[in-house]
Amino acid sequence: MNVLYITANPKNVDDSYSLRLGEHFLNEYRRLRPHDKIEHVDLFSVDLPPLDKDMLSLWDKHSDIEETHTNPFVEQFIQADRYILVTPLWNMHAPSQVKAYIDQLIVPGKTFQFTETSVEGMLSGKKMIHIQSRGGIYSEGKLKGLESANSYIQTIFSLIGVTDYEHVFIEGTSTYPDEAEDRLKEAKESAKQVAQRFSQDQS
Repeated sequence: MNVLYITANPKNVDDSYSLRLGEHFLNEYRRLRPHDKIEHVDLFSVDLPPLDKDMLSLWDKHSDIEETHTNPFVEQFIQADRYILVTPLWNMHAPSQVKAYIDQLIVPGKTFQFTETSVEGMLSGKKMIHIQSRGGIYSEGKLKGLESANSYIQTIFSLIGVTDYEHVFIEGTSTYPDEAEDRLKEAKESAKQVAQRFSQDQS
């Protein structure tokens, strides 16, 4: 299997709850599938150009832009079988680099195709896990429903056919700093359980 480990955090691993949780998951996955090829994509270390007119023209069904017009990010993404996406929650959403990366991946004729009435994803049979850190509590209470990053990520990747999707998160690291390490320990246990499912071959 080819696995993309995609991170979106400029901090050092030791200073980031999302990266610490992501590395824990990755190590567990490596233990379960030691022969898989894992490629790291650091979204803070790559050049993510904005959408240009040629890329946008691909969305026009009558475009005269060749279907081969593409970019290295989408080709790398298509070749992978599994995706591990690690993000923090900033200002109730993912870092802007995540959106810029996604804009490179949602390409007609590459990751989805138009039908007469809708669109059809072309990457079915692949798996994704989103590993996320959140400083506040968004799973319940007054902030529940205000976190929009995970719902967006799940929705946009389902558009291109990646519907085998799981979400592991640690939250409350800023609201309850004295509890952060205990919360990380609990999240690591959840990640370990998800890694068991994530490592299994498709039935």
